[in-house]
Amino acid sequence: MARYRRFDRNLHLRTQKLFTGKSNRLCFAWAKLALSASVPLMIGIFTIVSYVQQIKISENNREKEEGLANATREKDLSIATLNRLQDQMIANITRYHDLEIANLTQIKDWEIAMANLNIANETKIQDRQIAEDNRQEDRAQQQDLHYESLYSKYIDDISAILYKQQYNQSLFTSEETKMLYIRRKTLITLRSIDSERRSFLFIFLYENNLLPDRFSSNSTISLIGADLRNINISSPLTGSYEFNFLSLQSLNMINAVFVDCQFHGETNFSGSIMNNVRFMRAVFEDSLTFYKVKLINASFIDCVFKNKVNFDDSEMSSTQFLRSKFDRLSAMLINFTNGSFHSCQFADKTDFTRSVMNGITFTYSEFSTNVEHKFIQVSLNYADFHNMSLSHFIFQNSNLSYADFRDTYLYDVQFTSKTLLKKSNFQQANFNQVKFAHVNLVGSTIDSKQLEKSELTNIILPDGNWTINRESTRVL
Repeated sequence: MARYRRFDRNLHLRTQKLFTGKSNRLCFAWAKLALSASVPLMIGIFTIVSYVQQIKISENNREKEEGLANATREKDLSIATLNRLQDQMIANITRYHDLEIANLTQIKDWEIAMANLNIANETKIQDRQIAEDNRQEDRAQQQDLHYESLYSKYIDDISAILYKQQYNQSLFTSEETKMLYIRRKTLITLRSIDSERRSFLFIFLYENNLLPDRFSSNSTISLIGADLRNINISSPLTGSYEFNFLSLQSLNMINAVFVDCQFHGETNFSGSIMNNVRFMRAVFEDSLTFYKVKLINASFIDCVFKNKVNFDDSEMSSTQFLRSKFDRLSAMLINFTNGSFHSCQFADKTDFTRSVMNGITFTYSEFSTNVEHKFIQVSLNYADFHNMSLSHFIFQNSNLSYADFRDTYLYDVQFTSKTLLKKSNFQQANFNQVKFAHVNLVGSTIDSKQLEKSELTNIILPDGNWTINRESTRVL
């Protein structure tokens, strides 16, 4: 058994060695064969791989070329599109500019045409204006020559009548007929000449003592109805014009001017129309009458009235007196609305009974302190008496609503008989012997101290709620 196992083991060993030797030779042979076959295989594989890579490279190059071609084509298309758009824009801009230039050219041509038309029209208008001015100048010269001819003829005619005795005896039977002829000739000539020659004619009448004088009616002429508009009577440097007992009644003296003139004796302008008349530095030595005169918007500047002045029943709205001096003043039944006495002096009595003087101002004027100044039944709404001294003033049955008495000194001033003082202003006014009787002070500015110094009888106080009488005086 042991011999068998040893034999088997030896056999196995010999078999194993034999098999191992053969296996090694076989593996080497196969390895040699594999190595011999691998070279062409690798060459083939390399060739295949190279071919595949070459195909891929070619495909990639072709794709790149196609992409580049497409990109180039798209870029060319974009460039072409942009060029086309630019060309269109340039064409549109060029067309717009051409249209704009055409429009501007058309507008400029139109403006030039309009300018030429305007120049032509202006030239035509200027030519017409020059022609009209020349015609006006010619007419003015002709008119002036006509006025001068009328004036010269008048002067020659009246001078012959006045100073040629033989001529007078053959033409006039009496002094009265001579004066009537001169009057008629004067009135006709005054209506036919201009204001400058009217002024000359007025001076001619003055120098020849022909101006109307109520004390010399046989040797002077009446100027009733005469046209003395716009005359300018300014005294020369050699001396003032001095008019004696001048009577210029019922005539037209609108816009007349008297400068540095002196009036002696009774002067009378009654019934005349004297709107916008101006008296500057005029001196009236004796009485002056403006009865029923239209003195609207007239001016009296630096005038002196040394005697009684009568403006009764006259229309004097907006008339102003500036730095003028009065003696006695009567202005009853006048309309003096919005008139003014500015810096004037009143040396004697003043009477404004039954007048309308709304809006009047007495600024800086001075009234005599020892005579009465009457405002009876006068409308003095919005009157201005502020910063003045009022003594012996009587306001009776008058309307002084909204009147201004601020900072005014009132001595012996009476407000009586239903006088209205609604909303009047007495602020800072100084009262001394002031009387309020039967007056209405509703809404007025007046304090308790002022009322305490006053005599009160049946008045309505500013609050409007109750009445004060003489027996039971109460103050605010």
